[in-house]
Amino acid sequence: MLESGGLEQFRSLSRLIPDEHLTKGGVLSTAKGTVTWLEERETGVQWVTPEDSRFLETVWRELRANRAARDLYESISEVEVSIRWTRQCGQPVRCRPDAITSDGQVLDFKTTRHADPVREWHKSVGDYLYHVSDALYSEGTALAGLREPTKPMVYVLISTSYDCTVQCVTLPQSVRDEGRRLLDAALVERTARQSFGLTDPDGYGSIA
Repeated sequence: MLESGGLEQFRSLSRLIPDEHLTKGGVLSTAKGTVTWLEERETGVQWVTPEDSRFLETVWRELRANRAARDLYESISEVEVSIRWTRQCGQPVRCRPDAITSDGQVLDFKTTRHADPVREWHKSVGDYLYHVSDALYSEGTALAGLREPTKPMVYVLISTSYDCTVQCVTLPQSVRDEGRRLLDAALVERTARQSFGLTDPDGYGSIA
């Protein structure tokens, strides 16, 4: 739905999975008839369950109802651009932002099970190190000439609860600065390990 055309394009390219191929829980059946249908179904379209279709349409309505989210969506010029570069420490890095607006605003879409996305956002940032990805994405898109340096990355938060509330947030500058510090430290440490011939630990419980 990030592509141009939005909801109407999604409707034209998607098909509902027939009820006879779904379980009572709304997921694909493992019955022989369903396996045969999967092999013979029409290609070139996106098959979705009725529940997924309702969810996506609800999210779209909520996104359109939020003026900030709507304005950002309507100004998207790039989607999932892959960017690769080498940092000064010698480490190759890459990022793939969800979307970039025509005026250089980087967007990252995040789903959350919480009905009020903003209330739990600060905890998610710490749990999943979103401030580190903020630093990486901001650096990569700026180097590629796709981001306006004065614009912080915007997170579009989408609740997966019934009402699918949509909110747009940015990280405080102090949190963004900490994310950059953690990114720098992690890559410098990796460079140091490699310079001493040490490999990354092979899974949990190993020491290199």
